[in-house]
Amino acid sequence: MFLKKLKRFTKTINFLLKVDAIQKKRGMQCDRKGGCRMSYYRKKCDVEEVKAGNGHSSFPMLGEEEGCTNGCCGGISYYSSTVYTPAAVHEDQEGFIVLSGSGWARIGGEEFAVEPETAFIAPAGTAHQMRSSDALVPLVLFWFHAQP
Repeated sequence: MFLKKLKRFTKTINFLLKVDAIQKKRGMQCDRKGGCRMSYYRKKCDVEEVKAGNGHSSFPMLGEEEGCTNGCCGGISYYSSTVYTPAAVHEDQEGFIVLSGSGWARIGGEEFAVEPETAFIAPAGTAHQMRSSDALVPLVLFWFHAQP
């Protein structure tokens, strides 16, 4: 009888440890009474990379789980190709800030060079593309979507 109870207790503890690890990975903070709240931050190392192809990959970091509302979201993208990515068009506006590397952006019909500390925006419904200047040094951008 004691061994059965001990085994059940061990299973429960292991389950709770797994749940706690999942919650921490999702950025949730929980107390011992079972109350949880979302965390308002996310680290890149805790986010799965989304490979868009054509030398473009992204790490979506901020969304509803972190408290964003009204379709707002943000993340970090890497562009390693020196050829423009296929054009993207969204129903909302998308803003960008260059974190590192250098490259080119094309918003609608306007093309311009970008480098660290450059900010730009693609208005809702406007085609936009990016590319790196050097295949060995990716263009790294912070991006965010917001309702117009």
